[in-house]
Amino acid sequence: IPHVVGDTREAMAFGAGYALATDRLFETDVIRRLAQGRLSEILGAGDNDATLIADETMRREFYDAADIDAQYNALPDDIRRMLQAFADGFNAALAAQQANPAEQSVLFAALGYEPDLWRPQDSVSVLMLFTMVTFAGEGAGGELENAALLADLMAQHPASEALANWNDLLLSNDPDAPAVVPFGEGPPAPTGELAASAPDPAQVSLALLPGIAAAASFELDLLHTMQAVLSRLPLPKIGSYGVAATGRRTASGVGLLLGSPQAGFLAPAIFYELGLHGPGIDCTGFTVPGLGPFIGIGWCNEHAWTLIAGNAGDQVDTYVEELNPDDSHQYKFNGAFQDMTVRTETYVVKSTTSGQPPRIVTQDILSTVHGPVFLLDGANHRAFVFRRAQRGHFAESFNGTLALNASHSFTEFETGLRTITATYNLLYANQAGDIAYRFTGWQPVRARGADLRLPVPGTGEFEWRALTLPFDEMPHVTNPRRGLLNVDQGIDSKPIQWWPRASDVFIGRIGHMAGDQLLMRSDRSLDIERLELRNRQFLSDLDTVTARLSRLIVGALAGVPAGSDLGQALALFSDWKNRGFPRVDADGDGKLDHPAIAIFGADYFDVPISPVWDDFMDRIWTPIGGRQPRGTYIGRLGQTLAAVESPTLFSQPYAAGWQTKFQASLTDAIAALRTSFGGIPLADWRVPAAVHTFTAVGVAAPPPMHVVDHGSYSQIVDLGAARGVNVMPPGNGRADRAADVAAFEATGALPRHFTDQIDLYTHFAFKPMRMTPATFSQDAESVQTLVYPGTP
Repeated sequence: IPHVVGDTREAMAFGAGYALATDRLFETDVIRRLAQGRLSEILGAGDNDATLIADETMRREFYDAADIDAQYNALPDDIRRMLQAFADGFNAALAAQQANPAEQSVLFAALGYEPDLWRPQDSVSVLMLFTMVTFAGEGAGGELENAALLADLMAQHPASEALANWNDLLLSNDPDAPAVVPFGEGPPAPTGELAASAPDPAQVSLALLPGIAAAASFELDLLHTMQAVLSRLPLPKIGSYGVAATGRRTASGVGLLLGSPQAGFLAPAIFYELGLHGPGIDCTGFTVPGLGPFIGIGWCNEHAWTLIAGNAGDQVDTYVEELNPDDSHQYKFNGAFQDMTVRTETYVVKSTTSGQPPRIVTQDILSTVHGPVFLLDGANHRAFVFRRAQRGHFAESFNGTLALNASHSFTEFETGLRTITATYNLLYANQAGDIAYRFTGWQPVRARGADLRLPVPGTGEFEWRALTLPFDEMPHVTNPRRGLLNVDQGIDSKPIQWWPRASDVFIGRIGHMAGDQLLMRSDRSLDIERLELRNRQFLSDLDTVTARLSRLIVGALAGVPAGSDLGQALALFSDWKNRGFPRVDADGDGKLDHPAIAIFGADYFDVPISPVWDDFMDRIWTPIGGRQPRGTYIGRLGQTLAAVESPTLFSQPYAAGWQTKFQASLTDAIAALRTSFGGIPLADWRVPAAVHTFTAVGVAAPPPMHVVDHGSYSQIVDLGAARGVNVMPPGNGRADRAADVAAFEATGALPRHFTDQIDLYTHFAFKPMRMTPATFSQDAESVQTLVYPGTP
């Protein structure tokens, strides 16, 4: 793990750039190319032009070079100096590798290109990339699909019934869903409307316009194309969980924090472990390749923090522009037709035919006052636009990032958070014994009466009242009365009781966070070792999701004959429940030990979900043609549970007869499972235990890991004991030099630091975090002195 010590912050930044380019040059360049819409330069257009479409999407929705330059130039001088120094260090290491063929990555030669010099503006584009919805829960999409659903219901039912059914499927809020901020604490709901509970008539009319269903299909196809490209790249996937405990719950009497961002498993890892030490800064943790000289999650000075994707946020709205029938480049706004602006982008697309020159592709990007047009429907005189709260402001988050690293009090830390534009669930603990939760990011204050679940007309009547809700009105709590904070998965963690659903994410009354809260409610005298145990239980050893459904399962199966299939299933479930819902492979045969997991398992994480739950949801929502609620699996399951437990939340009793429906679903599930298990007795059914393979971003990948994903990086920091531990599989090193390739091809061996954290991870173990020069210098493998030339 490199630790960089600089006598100025600029010198420290120079060393950080040098270290990153030495270890992760190729990976960083790929991330930059994705952020800037330049992947097709090295990969070609891809199947069905998928890579080129991804490039075009990034340029249209995020990357505009002139805008990035303007955002960079607006940053404070000290941050620009640090980003420039980081670029200088990165380029110094690039030059050193180019001068020494033995240190060069073979991947550049394999793809036939040399990396460009790093510019400080490149770090702005990387920051922007990691605030988009795929990674940070920016919140977008869904409105057009929701509109198409409403139109479909309107075509089959009377308007009032259709709208009631639509509201039921897209439940705005479940007040009984567990929240991060404990009930009765945190800020009240903002005065004035945060989100309408029913659509404005103009939005309903918009949903019924011709072309809406086609637009929804186009948007979905575009999303799938982007996901297909992103899945092959060194980029994080949404996940993560964390815990913060105040001093009265810890053995040291001071704050304790667990943070485990889940971002998939790559080789090398998507994150880069680093220590930064300069004036006012002593940090260790990880950075994102290309972000700059900043720790993204870690332990700095007297505090530690972690970030979990903020999927409950909704920072993007879909605007539908009305076009001039005589000129499709004009749109109506505030009573008059306005000209769209036009920006032309050029793409150099690598030929996949040897010896052929690249193809030059140009793209005209049309924009309205709301943003770039992603679909122009000339036949119906409509244009579709994503309006993004962060557009033009992404770089402002650097102010907050520096504060995360350099602050020495919670007041300084929180001041920095006010400038972070991206949506995250942030947990914090400090040496004074404080803990805090903040839901960050710019959440628009919409027009009164606007329903965020649907698109809005772009004619001027539905403009945002403010770019963001005031920071102090956002969900937050400091030192909650119970002394404990849990966040687990952005799709599971509702920020506060009054927070509404996002357009495409509903967070209900079931999920990992609620289970974690119950698991830890009696914990006292917490320390690193105790949190290591809890860390193993959260996602691996205990199924707290199915445990939450226990009352439903037992209630539905009460009185079934003991010898029947349902009776045998109930007996197996009761045994599993009495054992505490373990989800383990104790005998190491690659299968989870208890058969009830196959029959009833509802936990979506790393284990097959029983077919009973999807079938049960279909039966509950039969009155609406079998359509399930919109959203993630766990959100749909939570909403279905609400229909059983709180039927008055809905316009009709969907769950009437739910016991009979569950028995029917279980009967069908057992029949399907019996076939898949080859007819063996129920008591012998076993589902596979978790196995994770590494995606090679280079020449080789380590062997698979037989363990549940408990973080692509994981840290536990005890501020009172001044002690921290972390782990990041497979390791922090590289394996793309020619010598690395030769050794792997000859013997299968990989460099030590490329794989040296796999064994720790598979055993839920950690290594020490080196925080100060006294701790990291005692066992340093090597020391390199760099001369920082200074920034002009």
